[in-house]
Amino acid sequence: MKKNILDQLPEKLSVKVVRGKSGAFIGEIAELGVFTEVADINDLDFNINDLIFTYYDLPKKYYSSIWYKPVERIEKTPRTANRPTLYNFHVFASPSLVR
Repeated sequence: MKKNILDQLPEKLSVKVVRGKSGAFIGEIAELGVFTEVADINDLDFNINDLIFTYYDLPKKYYSSIWYKPVERIEKTPRTANRPTLYNFHVFASPSLVR
């Protein structure tokens, strides 16, 4: 039986985002021990996905069928410039991969 590619990927990952001294945004996935840096917060989703795909050595042919999106922002205290923001990224996949 062929193993589903989604079986190797986590359904949800937490990403901690902080702004570095240079002004860049740093996204860290503590569960994996990896991070990425972007100048524009709008580029964070792409870089987080690239980081996950690289970490799990996902074949490039699946890149357009699987995407992690931030679906939940977790904050217990008001955001300040020095406090990290925690997001939950959930995996979304093409229906053809789920079959």
